[in-house]
Amino acid sequence: MILKKDLMVAILATFCLTAILFTAIPIRSTPGPGEYDPWIDTNDDGIINYEDLFNLASRYGTLGTPINKTDLLLELNATVEDLLSRVEALEAPESVTTERIADGAVTNEKLAAEAIPFASVSGVTTTTTTSTGGVWEDMDAMNVTITFNQTSHLLIVFTLMASTNPAGNNIRLRALVGAQPAFPAEYQLLCDSTAYDTWSCSFYKPSVTSGTYTVKIQWWVSGGMGYAHIRRVLTVIALPG
Repeated sequence: MILKKDLMVAILATFCLTAILFTAIPIRSTPGPGEYDPWIDTNDDGIINYEDLFNLASRYGTLGTPINKTDLLLELNATVEDLLSRVEALEAPESVTTERIADGAVTNEKLAAEAIPFASVSGVTTTTTTSTGGVWEDMDAMNVTITFNQTSHLLIVFTLMASTNPAGNNIRLRALVGAQPAFPAEYQLLCDSTAYDTWSCSFYKPSVTSGTYTVKIQWWVSGGMGYAHIRRVLTVIALPG
C-alpha cells in the first residue's frame, strides 16, 4: 500500500540521516591533550590538519544560531521510534480504514480484473404475452448469473422498450434475486399509446450473502391484453457490503 511504502522510505531516510550525524557529529567526549577530536575535524577525513584550520579561518567571526547536536540526535531517534510504531500499527489486523486512506489514493488502475463482480445481458428480439393480471412470467432471455465472495449490495438496472395493444394497459416489472424479490417490489408502467415507449428501472437488494445467484426480470400485463417488448438490457453489479 502507498501509505506503508511512504513510511518505510521515511524510516530508511531517517536511519541514513541518523547514521551520518552519528558519524559526522558523535556524542561529545573530552579528549586528552594531543588526542584526536572528531568535533574539530571539520571535513571528517580522520586527520586534523591545515584543511580544518582553513575551514575554521574562513568562517572566523561569522554569526548564526547554535545547534545542540545532542538534542538533534535524540530528536531523530524519537522520530525513528515513532515511524516504527506507525509501521507496526499499519501491519495490525484491520489497520486500513477509510480515515487512513488519502483522497485519490485508490484508483481503478490497481483494481484486479472483475474486482467488482457484474453481469449483463441484452435482447433485441420481439416477445409478446397475453398474461392475465397477477400472473408473473419470466421475461424472455432477461436473466444473469453472478458470483461474489463476500456479502454485497446488488444494484440491478433494467431498460426496456415496450408497447401494449390496445393502449392504456399497466405493465408491471419486478426483479428476483434467487427466489427473493428485490426492492422496490415492482414497477408499474403505463403505456398510453400503441407506439413503443422506453423505460429504465433500478432495483436493489442489500446485504446479500456471498455465493452464486440467478437474477431475472419478471413481468405481467393487466387485463389479459396484448403486450410486446423488443429492446431490453439487464445489468447487475455487486458492491461490497
